[in-house]
Amino acid sequence: DVIPEGGWSRGASVLMLLHIIVSYTITQQVLARALLLLGGFHCGFQRSAKGRLVWFALTTTLMGCAFVMSESIPLFSDFVSLMGSLLSTQMSFTYPCALFLLYRRAVGVPLSPGWVDRGAVWASYVVVAIGVGFTVQGTLCNVRTIVQHARSGAGVPF
Repeated sequence: DVIPEGGWSRGASVLMLLHIIVSYTITQQVLARALLLLGGFHCGFQRSAKGRLVWFALTTTLMGCAFVMSESIPLFSDFVSLMGSLLSTQMSFTYPCALFLLYRRAVGVPLSPGWVDRGAVWASYVVVAIGVGFTVQGTLCNVRTIVQHARSGAGVPF
């Protein structure tokens, strides 16, 4: 990969593991709470043995389901990369600039005086063009990788 084998690679792996644990813990807390509220299991919020048992059972079940789903989808890491190339650049760069340009057109007047408005509009068009280019290139590269991995027999579930 990008980082050569050794101490730096192990350090980066440990930091990535910690990042995933923290991200998953935060996300699953919100999901578990929403599921308890939707299902009407308010006992899961009680500070009692029953409440803790319900919470533990739900969060453990969610973790198990997440594991089974991620491991049963062939080429899951390639699928995640494809979603990243399709959505990450668009959500981070293209959509905000496109929405700015659409809002400016809807308002019909410059949002800032003179050169500031022209510079913002010009920069927004440039960012949209670059974002679309990165999205297309990243998507094509990921599709090519998925095809190569599928032909080689990689990505067998579990």
